[in-house]
Amino acid sequence: MSDQQPPSMPPEYHSPEPGQTPYYTPAPVVRPPSMDKAVMLMKVGAAFSVIQALVMFLLKDQSRELMIEELRKRDPSVTPETIDATLNMSIIGGMLFALIGVLLWLWMAAKNGQGKSWARVTASVFFALNAFFTVIGFAQPAPMLSKASSAVYLLIGLVVIVLLYQKESSDFYNASERVLR
Repeated sequence: MSDQQPPSMPPEYHSPEPGQTPYYTPAPVVRPPSMDKAVMLMKVGAAFSVIQALVMFLLKDQSRELMIEELRKRDPSVTPETIDATLNMSIIGGMLFALIGVLLWLWMAAKNGQGKSWARVTASVFFALNAFFTVIGFAQPAPMLSKASSAVYLLIGLVVIVLLYQKESSDFYNASERVLR
């Protein structure tokens, strides 16, 4: 057995050992104005998803008339039941996509606001997909107000992407990643 007594106090872990660099807590990363604007616009995009769903629902009669014209061009013997089923599926699908859109906008706002660089890439992919499907949608028969709201929605996404790739935003992502390491 040893005659040494155990230390009366626990070791001080905040003090560096001789020859080591001092421990420090990195300063918190401050989100730049470009990121604040991008996060705010992502929340606006979520709200606009709801507005688009309402526009789609309110314009269902106009959409029905356009759908009848289009379906009758393809098949003059199309039944009213087929037209109604097609319209109802379009509205249900649109509402489902609007809900998914709201959730994606809010998720991207949260993660990009935290400086997660993977979220910037993910938001860019979502924007590219939205742009692709919006262009395809412009070629389909739809009320003009519906097409205009799609264009505004696309513009919101474009502004968000531009803000996410500003130099100060890139610096924010880099600093946020360094703090996590």
